[in-house]
Amino acid sequence: EAVSAAADAYVDAWWSAAGGLLFGACGGLTLHSWKNIPQCPRRNNAHAAAICALATAALLTIDALLALSSAHRDEGSVRFKSKRCSP
Repeated sequence: EAVSAAADAYVDAWWSAAGGLLFGACGGLTLHSWKNIPQCPRRNNAHAAAICALATAALLTIDALLALSSAHRDEGSVRFKSKRCSP
């Protein structure tokens, strides 16, 4: 296996964080670009899409944090086992 099971959570966290960053940037830029445009259906659609992108960014950020906490929990059982002597 090219990637160990303990590193899988870090890879998931990296992809989720990257997706969150991209979706957040797209949503923010869309809101910023359409703020001086008069009310029209296209502006409303752009704002709705931007809000969806920001919501997706928030979910991906939460997913990245959950993946990192999962990785920290798994490290104790996978890579960094304590070397106790059995009684």
